[in-house]
Amino acid sequence: MKLFSLFFSLLLLAIAMTSCDPAGPISLDGCIELTGRQESPLTLTNHIDDPNRADYCVAGNYDILADVVVEPGVTILMKNGAKITVKTGGSFQSIGTETEKITIRGELLLTAGQWKYIRFNSDNTDNRLEHTNINGGGSDDTYDAMVFIGYNAYAKIDNCNVSFSQSHGIKCEDGRSRLGGLANTDVSFCEIFPVHIDAKHLRFIESTNSGTGNGNDKINVKASQLSDPTTWKKSPLLPYRLDGSLSIIDEVTVEAGTSIFMASGAKIRINGGSLNCVGTESEKIRFLADNWTSGSWGYISFISSNSSNNRFEHCVISDGGGNMTYQGMITLIQNARCQIGNSEISGSAGYGVQNQSNRSTLVDDGNNTFSENALGNFGD
Repeated sequence: MKLFSLFFSLLLLAIAMTSCDPAGPISLDGCIELTGRQESPLTLTNHIDDPNRADYCVAGNYDILADVVVEPGVTILMKNGAKITVKTGGSFQSIGTETEKITIRGELLLTAGQWKYIRFNSDNTDNRLEHTNINGGGSDDTYDAMVFIGYNAYAKIDNCNVSFSQSHGIKCEDGRSRLGGLANTDVSFCEIFPVHIDAKHLRFIESTNSGTGNGNDKINVKASQLSDPTTWKKSPLLPYRLDGSLSIIDEVTVEAGTSIFMASGAKIRINGGSLNCVGTESEKIRFLADNWTSGSWGYISFISSNSSNNRFEHCVISDGGGNMTYQGMITLIQNARCQIGNSEISGSAGYGVQNQSNRSTLVDDGNNTFSENALGNFGD
């Protein structure tokens, strides 16, 4: 069934792409070659009407040090091994329309790794990809994404299709990367993750993104520190995967319907901030093991955080508790406070909930279900 689903998804994607792109190899006849250093402003125009011919082709390294604007309807062919780097002082604005999308592609459709990347190293807020189809790249090992946002660089992505990357589809290098937003974008058939971000970018991820056929169909979140108020929006078609230790020192709200898969050893520490997870009967918030194995992730711990915003309502929390120090899948430490109701807590390798030394406040809202927690449902 899964193989059939993948084949069907490929078929649909091929149909969708060929509706706006030529189905086979694309002609370079008449295309303008872009290579070397772009040191003066440039507008790329849709000067060839034939959809089987490229308006422009990129060869080798194309370094942008000025403002480059791509007009609607333009097709840019990336030759094998080609890459675009938007450097300090430059900007790359690719804004198509619903009816005249911009296409940046390799010579063959449905084929990953033909070219390397579009890499943003510029903090210019004109760096935008909108109504742009990008496919067939991602072959660089160092900058391992078809669209790569470097540290201190800025880019905003909206209404794009990113597909067939040999690595990630879209990646922010670290927490210093500036993601202006990611919305209404489909990222499919990328060999690693469709999207790889730092936890600091969570507030810029909208709930309207999708993807299928990737190495792992999740938005991979590199855990770090959340020091700004953040709303973690649900992403029904691309759930999140938390990788590492996330420290929360400001107010974080998780939207109803959000699913967060915890990678092996992942943990969340609320210390000075708050974590508010209020789902509904029909849209539960879920914290699950990425590999569906009991004890594979650590804990959600509240350390000296006595905020009334610390709540789990209509949540499903399972298969954590794999830490010897904090043995509860939910652990309260040093006069912390947490409120739990209408939630399912199961499959912990330790306790379901631990109130260390009974020094914290656990508010039971009722209607909680506990099961298969190895050391018991509650511990101190």
